Amino acid sequence: MQHEYEQIFDKFKGEPWTLPSGQKLDDLVRPFVLSLTAESVMHSCIIDNVDTVVELVQEKVDKDELLRVLGDGGEGDDERAWLLTEAEQAFINLYDKSPTEVNRLISIGYTGVLAEGKNLTEAPDAAFCDEVHRLIDRLRSIYKRNQYQLPEKQSEAWYGGRRKNDQQTSPLVKQQCGRKADGIVKSATKAYELAIMEAAKIENGPQGTKAMTDTIKLGKMMKDCFDLIRRNSRTDVRHGLAIYGMRISAGTIAFYRLRHCHGRFFQLVCEGSVAFPAVWQTDGANTSEILTVITLLLGFQRQIRAMARMVSDLTSAKFKLLKAPSGKANDKWPPTLTTPNSSPRMSPHPATLPPALTL
Repeated sequence: MQHEYEQIFDKFKGEPWTLPSGQKLDDLVRPFVLSLTAESVMHSCIIDNVDTVVELVQEKVDKDELLRVLGDGGEGDDERAWLLTEAEQAFINLYDKSPTEVNRLISIGYTGVLAEGKNLTEAPDAAFCDEVHRLIDRLRSIYKRNQYQLPEKQSEAWYGGRRKNDQQTSPLVKQQCGRKADGIVKSATKAYELAIMEAAKIENGPQGTKAMTDTIKLGKMMKDCFDLIRRNSRTDVRHGLAIYGMRISAGTIAFYRLRHCHGRFFQLVCEGSVAFPAVWQTDGANTSEILTVITLLLGFQRQIRAMARMVSDLTSAKFKLLKAPSGKANDKWPPTLTTPNSSPRMSPHPATLPPALTL
């Protein structure tokens, strides 16, 4: 793996990341990555731990520059992209009730919920209300089928799916990074992918090879998506393009964004994570936790839609969500050390994704 990393490193033809003191970050990162004994996203020139990179430099001016560029998710971030309007959040909060009462609200439709929302000063548009209502209905059904508990078996939930390498027969390929994702947002007319979703089952016993604890594969696939769009854009999109990722594992959803920093380097940032309640309490005391999941899902979707519009303008592509596992990443490098030599076959049920991610 070290030899392959050196080859990739040497093939880069762009400018190195020169810090204020004149020190080149590339010269510090290369020996550090070569010293790693396990695979890391750093092998793909992706920075996911700011502190690790900052510790490589000595001069305070260089540390300050790295913190400025990499800290809090990077330069030029617009936190408003995640925010819902007050009216939208107020509508979601109308469902902050007991499971029994939520069942009743589902039965009367979102128009009925709006009619009962006497404290709403402004109603969101109908499309948003319908989307929220359907998503709450989906999550309610999952909990209701399992006596209002979070499903523990992969086949019972929308966050599980077929093992991505099941259909590959080459022993060599099975030891490499999996090439398929559990969900993607891709263009309908071009092979451009803007968001990657990875899902894992909730069990994590001795045979639990699908419970993910790292973002190595997710980050690599996101970088491949970035590179493809960049190569086919009419202008340089390095400082405006972002690729999004979502990892669902053990009842927790984490949202990621990948952007270009300088030279060969990218940054992978976790923009938020939230856990589903293990049990939906009958008195509705923790319904707000489920609504928080919904709020973040909708914010994640909003970011993807905004980026899809930008990429569409640059490439004439139209984006949609494919629910089938059909995402692809470059499977030639680097090999993954976290995938077992023989991938066990998991549940035959295909993965499906939350309706909120339909663009």
